[in-house]
Amino acid sequence: MNKVFRLKNGEISFEENKIIISDNARIYKYIMLVCNLFCIVCIANIRFNFERSGDTSYSTYFLVLIIVVLIVFVITLLKSTKNTVLLDDVKSIKVKQPFNNTVLNITLKNNLQRQVTGFRNAEELKNYINKSFNVN
Repeated sequence: MNKVFRLKNGEISFEENKIIISDNARIYKYIMLVCNLFCIVCIANIRFNFERSGDTSYSTYFLVLIIVVLIVFVITLLKSTKNTVLLDDVKSIKVKQPFNNTVLNITLKNNLQRQVTGFRNAEELKNYINKSFNVN
């Protein structure tokens, strides 16, 4: 059952009892977390500057923006960056193609999700996942 798929920036290897992923997911997650924190600080700073000037008309707008950024922050925290995933820890595995981009979603038993993107051969991946993991 050893099969290797090439990604744009790495590879994913399906072995007998584990999946080994080498990509830039950890770097992307940290970039997203830092950007989200930066957005929260900037929006809060702008909101408090508006309040100091006496203009409270945009107060709810800035609160909604902060809430949206916090939701994105929490979603980013719920994504896993594990490089080695044991097949015993996998709850489900699905191949999706939003906007003509192939995404492999691996849901773990602790409800974290590991996403792998950038496959060069999407049809081969779909056929392999359907055949090996009995996904319809």
